[in-house]
Amino acid sequence: MAESTNHCQSIDPATGFCSQTRTFHSLRPKVPLPPPYQPLSLPQYTLSLLRSSTATTGGDGDTTSNDVALILSPPSLHAPLLYFALMSLGIVISPANPLSSDSKIAHQVQLSKSIIAFATSTTSSKLLSLKHGTILLDSSEFISLFSEPNVDPNVINRVQGPDPPHPVSFFTVPLFYVFGFFMLASAFSMGETTIFTERFEFEGMLRAIEKYKVTYMPVSPPLVLALTKSDLTNKYDISSLLMLGSSGALLGKEVAERFKEKFPTVELVQ
Repeated sequence: MAESTNHCQSIDPATGFCSQTRTFHSLRPKVPLPPPYQPLSLPQYTLSLLRSSTATTGGDGDTTSNDVALILSPPSLHAPLLYFALMSLGIVISPANPLSSDSKIAHQVQLSKSIIAFATSTTSSKLLSLKHGTILLDSSEFISLFSEPNVDPNVINRVQGPDPPHPVSFFTVPLFYVFGFFMLASAFSMGETTIFTERFEFEGMLRAIEKYKVTYMPVSPPLVLALTKSDLTNKYDISSLLMLGSSGALLGKEVAERFKEKFPTVELVQ
């Protein structure tokens, strides 16, 4: 793709279409991909894009590369941090829906061959005994890990961003779904500020867009419809919003057209 882009001299800046190769090219900013001879894991790649030094700690734990960890957690800031921490150690993560039944979670444990679980005090009761037990994300021991002064301040400054219009994402989709997970990886790799909420509330989302100048949201089609129909959108300044990425189900043409009529400056992609 990169080679054909370099050889094509007639790319339409409005559509990305090259008349020479009859190929559409992305109009989004280019992301520096690692060369084929330098294989990188997802966390290694995303961390490398932050262009900051990071400190890592290791120990003689019982888990090894390619072991599987089940994550059973409601929306929380701890979840994305845990995802990248485990993957940086070579651990395969298996996120689960905390609202799933005990039998479905037991089936996922069996399929994924999870040997350790990370859960909360409200979800741990759904788990059977695992080889290396269950770690509670809301325990004082786990939370204390985030108070250790071992984070490079340059990383924090890069993630928070300097001046507007720094990209700010508001997550309305669960991180245990593949869509939410990859949007998280994308936001992290681009050094975006990300906003999470433990409990989604429509007007609370509008308040967050206004307060934090949110520029992007991964959404589901029902939320696109709700934004189109609700009069609450007139109550808040959501002019910072530039793009919605819809997934999870097919977005109807009529809903998309009504959304564009109401929010002509917001790009809607799926």
